[in-house]
Amino acid sequence: MKLIENVLIDNEKDRIKGILLRDNFDWFYNSSTARIIPGNKSAIEDDNTVDSIQFTHKLFTDDTFESEHVEYVIKIMKALEEKEGIVCTKMLRAKCNLIPQNINYGVDQYHPPHVDCKDVTDITYTLVYYVNDSDGDTFVFNEKFGDEFTDLTIAHRQTPTEGSALLFKSTNYHASSSPINTKSRVVINIVFESDETTRR
Repeated sequence: MKLIENVLIDNEKDRIKGILLRDNFDWFYNSSTARIIPGNKSAIEDDNTVDSIQFTHKLFTDDTFESEHVEYVIKIMKALEEKEGIVCTKMLRAKCNLIPQNINYGVDQYHPPHVDCKDVTDITYTLVYYVNDSDGDTFVFNEKFGDEFTDLTIAHRQTPTEGSALLFKSTNYHASSSPINTKSRVVINIVFESDETTRR
């Protein structure tokens, strides 16, 4: 797990923020951040879980480019390779997420802990790129998909900082949370495979 600061140069960072936060950007309503399905442990809940509505914009799904804005994913992944030597060998999914402000949300509450795809392996990674400064922390848990456990324990908690990105193994349960003090929390969520033999 690693926080990568200043992923993009300022003009690229500002361009992405300007486009995603403009009034006419195509956001699509979702009634939850992660659906909890009985018997399916890809999304779970505990006493700290309080879900939220979310707006999404698909960029890449099922080997298909879903949006003209997928270029931002390419820029972010190229920067990841240049800065960290991590090479994307296969893109699995990429989307933008916007979570609106909820002034009644608890500071230690979080949305349903989940993994980003059902077929996660040890070479599957999640990169959360923070589009804007906000509260609404990202929680990454020690527990992994397939583990037997009773309680979730927090491995890392990250406050969104514009232009930074949090990288972690997709096998770890993780969760977003609602911003209390800022109007929205906007991220680009990228799920990809990277074989360590390709590392530079």
